[in-house]
Amino acid sequence: GNFGYSRDGSVLAIQASVRADATGKSVLEILREMAEIRQREVTADELAREKDGAILSLPARWATGRSIGGTFQSLHYYGLPFSDFDGFVSRVQRVDVAAVLAAATAHVHPDRALVLVVGDLARLKPQLDALLADGPLKGATTARLTADGVLGP
Repeated sequence: GNFGYSRDGSVLAIQASVRADATGKSVLEILREMAEIRQREVTADELAREKDGAILSLPARWATGRSIGGTFQSLHYYGLPFSDFDGFVSRVQRVDVAAVLAAATAHVHPDRALVLVVGDLARLKPQLDALLADGPLKGATTARLTADGVLGP
């Protein structure tokens, strides 16, 4: 999964390619993981790996003319000053496990998830019906689209 950002908000997109017979269990696992990230602190190793990745990938933003242009375009899009990266490393280093948990609690909402399942409805329907009847999607609104993206019966 990853976050997609815009000036108006963000979206957490999680996707998985799974066997048809594992679809229901996969949806349950994704929703469980979303709930868990709101309750469990990341480990020190997980946090260090992500912080190192963010810091060590910084030079790539300045490696080519295209990446430099993209970096400045992003700063402009988000209304940030061109000097924003001056303090990037120190800001990343200040992130701690409590801040990650606070961000997850504020921004990850499994109860508001939009679940999109693509596949053979005849094979998936029993699993989806179970999630809608007694599972975490109980009471959810559903829509069926045809292969052409048209609302179906």
